Amino acid sequence: MYEAIVTLKKGEGRTLKAGGMWVYDNEIASVAGEFEDGDIVEVRDFDGYCMGCGYINRKSKITLRMLSRKKDAVIDESFMERRVRDAWEYRRQTIDTSSCRLIFGEADFLPGIVVDKFADVLVVESLALGIDRWKGAIVEALKKVLAEDGIHIRGVYERSDAKVRLQEGMERVKGFLGEPFDTKVEIVENGVRYMVDVEDGQKTGFFLDQKNNRAAVGRLCKGKKVLDCFTHTGSFALNAGMAGAESVLGVDASQLAVEQARENARLNGLEERVRFECADVFELLPRLERQGERALFAQPLVRAGTVYLFGAGHVSRELAHILSMAEFRTVVYDQRPEAAWRAFFPDAAERICGPFGEALDRLEPITEEDYAVIMTPGHQGDYEVLSQVLRTPAKYIGCIGSRKKVSAARERLLTDGFTAAEIDRVWAPIGLPIGGETPAEVAVSVAAQLIACRSGQLDPREC
Repeated sequence: MYEAIVTLKKGEGRTLKAGGMWVYDNEIASVAGEFEDGDIVEVRDFDGYCMGCGYINRKSKITLRMLSRKKDAVIDESFMERRVRDAWEYRRQTIDTSSCRLIFGEADFLPGIVVDKFADVLVVESLALGIDRWKGAIVEALKKVLAEDGIHIRGVYERSDAKVRLQEGMERVKGFLGEPFDTKVEIVENGVRYMVDVEDGQKTGFFLDQKNNRAAVGRLCKGKKVLDCFTHTGSFALNAGMAGAESVLGVDASQLAVEQARENARLNGLEERVRFECADVFELLPRLERQGERALFAQPLVRAGTVYLFGAGHVSRELAHILSMAEFRTVVYDQRPEAAWRAFFPDAAERICGPFGEALDRLEPITEEDYAVIMTPGHQGDYEVLSQVLRTPAKYIGCIGSRKKVSAARERLLTDGFTAAEIDRVWAPIGLPIGGETPAEVAVSVAAQLIACRSGQLDPREC
């Protein structure tokens, strides 16, 4: 049916066969037939069995992204409309659709594209060559489907300006898809008003996926002093203020984001209790601590336990700094010279040096109150540590690396005799950074999991 056929290597495509939608370049045995990057091709296993069809791009490590598992699938405007209808129907039945993520890439079987709805405006982010050819059809299908439910879209803006497009051989682009309109859009979420800048805001303009988390903040903040780090346009800070916090300070390194946050505070009449400051969080926190402020991590809820960090990169440094303020005991297992290590890490972190293969022999026994975080589990030494730590009663085990490396480490553990139940007992793969996250952002994500695990608010298996 398609002019080109991609055949997988024997033993490859495990993620695809488990329900995934990506095929990496090193999983492909051959490509037969004529095609251009971005075309739809048929995908077959090594024995000729049809796996479905997807679009190909040889410039990307993710060479194939699947669109359908059906052998006779026809990829056209009608196909895209069916995908869009399914996505909208699901959201219409399950969430508040006044502002929401309408299309979420692979989760809606449209890999590589995201479409957010802010009131009556759509924002499109196209990240892969194959789906870029279909973005016009997808947008038109969305307009049609929404109109059937009485929802008129006044404008569409494209924010395909992420660096990942360069890896696909595409330029970073942003601009109107259709007639120009005012790109400052007012939305209401959880009773809080926001002015969203879809043109110059971060990513598509607003982090819609955090809606429920923002609502949950209200249950914790009444009468409290609150510090919101990496506040962006102030969403968590404003929810805290609306919930009755005594005072709120939101901090972000972006002056534009801080100005937008202040505007949002004025929209909600919170400018007296919710204020914002443009600063580097990791420079501000020690200053607040010296001033006697302990708004974050005011009191450990239970015995802290020890966090063992295996691997000493920038994520480890940022994480050790946060954990020291959260009153965790932090031990870093590292191999660099003492002077270089001490200049890199906060004084609160302890250090143990030696070959990674001897790591657990040099440490005190890891108990059920302790936590372990392993960097880059795809490397041999780090994998050895991971396999050793899995045999301990550690409360939490996290792996930080690309999603591909984390998945490969898990597959290797299964091959080496670990059962899925043994891995899932404490398995908490972070799978970062891959989409532009900074070391500080990764560290904050991991620290939040560790703090929640310590307080009993989060099962490590849910991380």
